[in-house]
Amino acid sequence: MKTIISTFILSLFCIINGRKFNNPVLDLAMDPSVIKVDDTYYMVAFTPASNISIYSSTDLQTWNFETFVFTPENHPKWASETIRNPSISQVQGKFNVYFVSKKSDDTRISVAGVATSASPTGPYVASEEPFWDAENVAYPSMVFDGKYFDQF
Repeated sequence: MKTIISTFILSLFCIINGRKFNNPVLDLAMDPSVIKVDDTYYMVAFTPASNISIYSSTDLQTWNFETFVFTPENHPKWASETIRNPSISQVQGKFNVYFVSKKSDDTRISVAGVATSASPTGPYVASEEPFWDAENVAYPSMVFDGKYFDQF
């Protein structure tokens, strides 16, 4: 019981170099993924608006909303309305946001796709087709150099 209580307390706040950081760092930002570019951190997260939001921070505590990865104009035609579980990476100078959705024409099938941009804040262009489809794709991510798909 002591371990459970200690773990719970540790999940509520963290102290780094004498500074206290409270969780959640950002309300209503689920399944976040963060990368650092120069002196700025960029986070992508699923938000209740059924979209992927992009935030920036220089201290990992104060986050500023930048934009959405998808708008009605660039939403992948093969994906359903809800896009979730993002993962951001930088590969060969490009920024990739990997995500999952249901197929727009068969919501029994999950799909994983990628959207690419020259900047971490977009604009992003989604792949023409999903790169993975299965009955259940949960959390897509690329490993290190962008060559290997990892789904867990």
